[in-house]
Amino acid sequence: MRFQHGVLKIREIMTSKTRGYIELEELIMVDIIQRLGLEDYFREDMHAALEKLRAKLCTMKDGDGKFYEVALCFRLLRQNGYHVPADVFYKFKDNDGKFKHELYKDVKALLSLFESSQLSTTGEDILGEACDFSRQYLEDALKDIVSEQPKARIIVNTLRFPYHKSLARLLAKNFLLDFDVSLKILHDLSTVKEWMNEVQELALIDFEMAQMTYKNEVEEISKWGKTLNLDNLTFARIEPFKWCMWSFGIFPGPSMSEERLELAKAVSFAYIIDDIFDSCGRYDELYLFTKAINRWEYADIKGLPNNYMKVCFKALLETTDDFSYKIQTKHGWNPLELLRNLWAEHCNACLLESKWSVARYSPTADEYLNNGIVTSGTHVVLAHAFFLIGQGINKRSLEELKTLPSIISSAATILRLWNDAGIHTDKTPNGYDGSYVDIFMKEQKCSSSDCARRHVRQMISDAWKCLNEEYVSPISPFSKDFKVACVNLTRVVPFMYTGHLGGVMDISIFSRSLD
Repeated sequence: MRFQHGVLKIREIMTSKTRGYIELEELIMVDIIQRLGLEDYFREDMHAALEKLRAKLCTMKDGDGKFYEVALCFRLLRQNGYHVPADVFYKFKDNDGKFKHELYKDVKALLSLFESSQLSTTGEDILGEACDFSRQYLEDALKDIVSEQPKARIIVNTLRFPYHKSLARLLAKNFLLDFDVSLKILHDLSTVKEWMNEVQELALIDFEMAQMTYKNEVEEISKWGKTLNLDNLTFARIEPFKWCMWSFGIFPGPSMSEERLELAKAVSFAYIIDDIFDSCGRYDELYLFTKAINRWEYADIKGLPNNYMKVCFKALLETTDDFSYKIQTKHGWNPLELLRNLWAEHCNACLLESKWSVARYSPTADEYLNNGIVTSGTHVVLAHAFFLIGQGINKRSLEELKTLPSIISSAATILRLWNDAGIHTDKTPNGYDGSYVDIFMKEQKCSSSDCARRHVRQMISDAWKCLNEEYVSPISPFSKDFKVACVNLTRVVPFMYTGHLGGVMDISIFSRSLD
């Protein structure tokens, strides 16, 4: 009751402000609500504010707007899927084509500019320059600040984990700990009034509710796995908590619990199949398993060479059939054929890696990566997400979904490269993780892994630009919610493949799941 009252009160404040011209206070409200992971409660109000903001940015003249305000406007629109040009920043350059030197004194603007630069697309050189400029002067600012000060923490966290490439709900608790101080560092609060306390209280309540929801989801998935005998697969990573972390990242909204549960099931099979190929069979046995996946017949279960494969294949058939029935009932489309084809492609790619190993064949870096994009499981998992969202399901989007569209391949590239960069802890049970870095080093005759890792970081940056381009594309066949899901999956990647993020991303939202 208290929570609903708080939502209504903030909504009333936002509604009263959306009747006239866009105000800076309104922009700050939108930003803070999103940083705290509360946007699902205010979708209509935020949409109204963003529409006004887009109109303002489109009509803004060269002399209009302060550096900080323009950067904030641009970032809010881009990160919410609006296709706005980056040339709004040209007016902040001098006659030599460089950002004006006096701008370095405005830390708020530099923080907002750096965040804006993370939304760059291919060919937007000005945002690359904005990234270099803001990073340089933010790092310079750190030299004059005691490291323990809140201002230093905000700058360091922004540089390491910019909002667009992080999960808001995992950043929220740390943001709340220094809420008032963080707001003063990030924003001009001269116009901000009573709503700050309301939003803060709302976020704390939401955090508590989310903990209970995620606890129940992990328990539900654990029970589901036991009913299918998945816990008998002792060689595999049977980790309901980890499966749910992926689904939580992709579908963080409070109303998406049912969708998260279904998605976590798909994630589980991506892990289990990966482990089967890595540690549970000879090549001839894996060939039979892959053949069965391609045929997709219950009768083939008996012919599989070991019990592990039988349990996995039977569970996959039953779960996919059940999923397809639910989607057809709810949305009127049967995804079974598309999903079985994607699982077949996934296993075919896994088998190819096994074939390389048996034949002692060393793939080129491009061969490895192109195949690794498929074995990452990104395509099949996001296909499940597409049907769970249920928006924009039509012939055009389905045809695009079949062919590994750019928005999915970009996310898969980032996942695969992070997984192979040698900085992660999520290895398979036999300790093998594969390595694009090693292959690249041999191919390019690099004497140091540092060179290869710089190359990987650049590839990840380029993939993010492609992903951003698809995210704001006005001609995409996919719904906005699906595009958000693709970006969200990519935001999960650093957290999952680093194991921790220096305490910045806080998994205590799941803490009760571990009790």
